[in-house]
Amino acid sequence: EWGTVFRSLSNGESWQPLETGYEGSFFGVLFNPVSNSVFAYGLRGTVYRSRNGGETWEPLQSRAPASLLGALGTDKGTLIFVGQGGMASISQDDGDSFTLLPQPSRVGIHGIAPMVDGRYMVTGDGGSRVLVSNTAAGSGPAPAYTEAAQ
Repeated sequence: EWGTVFRSLSNGESWQPLETGYEGSFFGVLFNPVSNSVFAYGLRGTVYRSRNGGETWEPLQSRAPASLLGALGTDKGTLIFVGQGGMASISQDDGDSFTLLPQPSRVGIHGIAPMVDGRYMVTGDGGSRVLVSNTAAGSGPAPAYTEAAQ
């Protein structure tokens, strides 16, 4: 609560709170191994980034109109944040800019995981669904996701 993020430098034996400057709720954190940035995300589309191991944090403009509940970072550094109302916000530049993706439904998404064939499995209010990225398949210049045929 109150924008607090905790960090352990002792393999989880002890934890220290880190001040982010945010007074709302975070629901998760995401590490980008390509840039070594850490992201905290949550209430009302809030995303904060630290580029120095949590010492300082900066707010980002996720463009998400609702709470972010899950996130995924790809091995190429693409970040996908998902949440309420079935929305997803994607960044391909370590959070410097975001594209709000059109979604096939408004059912809330709570988690996202990659599949081996370029598709993504998402879970949420409507159970599990498989989404296909047009960028993963190379079929379009703008990121978009559609439900895969079952």
